[in-house]
Amino acid sequence: MPRRQQLKTRQQIADTLGMSPRVFRKWLKEQKIVLPPGVLTPATQKIIHRRFQAWKQAQRQRKMTDSDAPELS
Repeated sequence: MPRRQQLKTRQQIADTLGMSPRVFRKWLKEQKIVLPPGVLTPATQKIIHRRFQAWKQAQRQRKMTDSDAPELS
């Protein structure tokens, strides 16, 4: 029997990403991600996780670039 696809709520996705639901909503708005109403399908979850990973990578690179900048005295 095929594995049943798991639908998740926004709360569950926020928990998975380590965010509160409020921060998750703000992040979605900043990223211009509009979610369909109701629970989220595995396809939608995959999009969110990919965008989150790309955003996290950009954050890390930005921090590394900022720390490489010379200090002004």
